[in-house]
Amino acid sequence: MGPVRSVTRELGTVGYAHGSIAAELGVTATPGSPWDSFAQSWNDLPFDRYMADHGRYRQRRYAEFHLVPASGTVELLPHRAYTQTTTTNYLNGGIERLFAPMQAVTASSPVLRTALRWACGELQALTGHPAWFAQVFQNRIICGPGLIGKPTPEGAHHDGVDYVLTVMVERHQVVGGVSVLYHDSDHRKLLELALDGAGGFLFNNDKTTLHAVTPINSISPPTEGHRDVLIAIFTHMEDGKIPLTG
Repeated sequence: MGPVRSVTRELGTVGYAHGSIAAELGVTATPGSPWDSFAQSWNDLPFDRYMADHGRYRQRRYAEFHLVPASGTVELLPHRAYTQTTTTNYLNGGIERLFAPMQAVTASSPVLRTALRWACGELQALTGHPAWFAQVFQNRIICGPGLIGKPTPEGAHHDGVDYVLTVMVERHQVVGGVSVLYHDSDHRKLLELALDGAGGFLFNNDKTTLHAVTPINSISPPTEGHRDVLIAIFTHMEDGKIPLTG
């Protein structure tokens, strides 16, 4: 048996891992590449209609997948509302949020599917669970004159799942947006990480860590800026059943 991969080892020991998705998957953010086509889909995200703070700074699409790493299964599930309890998300929880669905071309993107297979392969190696439920968000946070972008308006939080993967797609004309992890038991700070380059990722155990992202501002007003990320949250499946989350 070979050595345990560093991502698996770090998730199991300290509860988080970070690095470059390009290094893990061999994808590059070059013009005309599959990554480039994937990243362009963030230019067609509708505004989130469910912000309890009435903010107009978040755009998103959403999809759910059933994943079996051993067989390579990446099955797009029927679209449905996303729910969280108010205990998990005091700001936007407690209601069904029917976000715009991820476009078919994005859901079938080789970049997305390879990333999901890789992530669940790491999770199976770590936990032994053979099947996973993934809830996947395309998020764009915007900022500009008089508008501060808030990637996590609810503050440091759990998502009510097993693991959370955040992948940077693009930062454009923004400052801030630093990812911060805290230990669940005593809220001590574990990590501050600015995911600057395309493909940078942070993978964390949602049960042992709280996560937050600092607000963003535009670099040179009145220019609008944005921070684009892919967020995939994973919960293991028992007996092939979609778990209750959030």
